[in-house]
Amino acid sequence: MKIIKDNFENIQVDDKLAVALGTFDGLHWGHKKIINETVKYAKKNGIKSAVLTFDKIPISVINTSLEIKVLMENDVKCQTISELGVDYLIFIEFNEKFSKVGYEDFIKFIMHNLNAVALFCGYNYTFGYMGMGNTKTLEKYKNKYGYDLIVIDRVVYKGHNISSSIIRDKISKGKMKEANELLGYKYFIKGEVIEGNRLGNKLGFPTANIRISENLALKNGVYATYTYIDENKYKSITNIGHNPTVEKDYRVAETYVFNFQGNLYNKNVKIEFEYFIRDEKKFPCIDELKKQVNRDINSVMNLK
Repeated sequence: MKIIKDNFENIQVDDKLAVALGTFDGLHWGHKKIINETVKYAKKNGIKSAVLTFDKIPISVINTSLEIKVLMENDVKCQTISELGVDYLIFIEFNEKFSKVGYEDFIKFIMHNLNAVALFCGYNYTFGYMGMGNTKTLEKYKNKYGYDLIVIDRVVYKGHNISSSIIRDKISKGKMKEANELLGYKYFIKGEVIEGNRLGNKLGFPTANIRISENLALKNGVYATYTYIDENKYKSITNIGHNPTVEKDYRVAETYVFNFQGNLYNKNVKIEFEYFIRDEKKFPCIDELKKQVNRDINSVMNLK
C-alpha cells in the first residue's frame, strides 16, 4: 500500500481509482464495509483502490475550542487499512485553507487529481466548506463529472447505530466491552517499548512502557489486556496515564505481561483492551502501590 500525505493541491495519482471517502476514526464495522466494497469494486474493474481521509479530525481544526479525542493514531490507522488490501492511503493535510474549499472544488480535486472513476462513502458523509456537501451533492454531480457513486447504508449492531462519536464516548468512559462490540474487534494500541524508570522491576512487576498521545480517547486507569509480542499472545494488565504516584510528565501505557521473560526494549507490541478495572490513583507510598498492583493482577488471573 502506498501512503501519501500532503496538501490537497499537491496530491496527484495517475492510476484510475475507486475511492473510499471518510474520516475513518477507529475503523469500525461501517468503515470497513465502505473500504471492503471499494476494494471489491476496484478488483472487479481492474483499477486501484484508495482511501481518502485527513491527517486530523476536521472539526478539531474548524473549531479549536473543542477538544476532540481520537480513537486511533494515524500510524495504527495505516497498518489497519493496509490489512484490508487497499492500494493507496491518502491523507489530506486538513488546515484552515483546506477547510474553506467548496464542495464542488473538492469533487473536482477527486476527479482530476486522483483520477477517480468511483466514489464510496457512508450515508451521512459530508464534505466541503462548512460540511455543505453530502451524498445528495455527490449524486447531483456524478453525471457531470462521470463517476459511479456507491453510498453505504447505516450499519446497526444489536439495534444500536455504529458511529465513531458513540464509540469515542464509550472508550472515554472505560466501557470497553460495549466499544469492542461496536468496533467489531478488540480496541488496541501499538507502539515501541521505551525505557521507563524501572519502578516495575523494583515492585517485582517489570513493565513494558509505550508512550501514547494525550489526544487518544482512552480513559486513564487500569485495564485487563492482552499483549502481542512477536505474534505470541500474553495475558496482561495495563495502566494508562501519568502514574501519579511517581509523577511521569508524559502519558504512557505501562503493561505487566504475565508469564513473559525477556527484553522488550525497542520491540513493537500490540495491546488489546478487554475491560476497565479502576481509575488511576495516587498512592501515599510505593508499598501501597505494590499492594494494589497485586490486587489488580489477581483480578485478571482468570481472564480467558
